[in-house]
Amino acid sequence: MTVQAKPTAAPTPGSSTGSIVGIVLGILAVLIGGAVAFGLHTGMLKLPGVLHR
Repeated sequence: MTVQAKPTAAPTPGSSTGSIVGIVLGILAVLIGGAVAFGLHTGMLKLPGVLHR
């Protein structure tokens, strides 16, 4: 029983840490993507004003 319990208990922490890492990477990707999109959006808004002036 102990031999069977070890393999079943081992994948549980690995999957949990994998999901946590995936969630953290996903949040970072969304934040970076949002920051880049916001920067490009504000940059596009500011550039025409400078060019028109």
